[in-house]
Amino acid sequence: TIKAGSTDVTSNYVITKQNGTLTVTAKPVTISWSASTFTYNGSEQYPTASATGVTGETISFSYSFQATSGSLTSGKSVNVGTYTVTATPAVSGGQALVSNYNFTGTTQSYTITAKKITVPSAITGLIYNGNTQTGVATGTGYTLTDNTGINATSYTATATLADKNNTTWSDG
Repeated sequence: TIKAGSTDVTSNYVITKQNGTLTVTAKPVTISWSASTFTYNGSEQYPTASATGVTGETISFSYSFQATSGSLTSGKSVNVGTYTVTATPAVSGGQALVSNYNFTGTTQSYTITAKKITVPSAITGLIYNGNTQTGVATGTGYTLTDNTGINATSYTATATLADKNNTTWSDG
């Protein structure tokens, strides 16, 4: 029972009675977001939304994306850049409708940073043996040129990032 001029906050609604008029307003629900910074890994990454304080219903979300810097791949955030994700809530269970809730915080900015690639180092102590020897070992995230040799002399190997847009050398 609510008396005129009073407010009752139940688990899912704010009910106000004023001079014989009963008003049920949408319950305010603030969306929380997971991490907002990711390191490039070649797969889609984005923060996920959650909502609490809703009793008896399940809130699920669909997501849409926009690139602030960087580029979307098939509508998804994969590459290094800054993005915005918008969560569109859906409510299931009980008698709830999305219109029974006033969702705030539905948009979140996030960043995908470059993956750091360890700079390869030269193999020391090589002695002429008449065979091709490797002076810099291959690794992940880069390609090598001129990293092998046969004769006793100095060689200069060149390491080039395989993905210059999404990776960077660990030493900057």
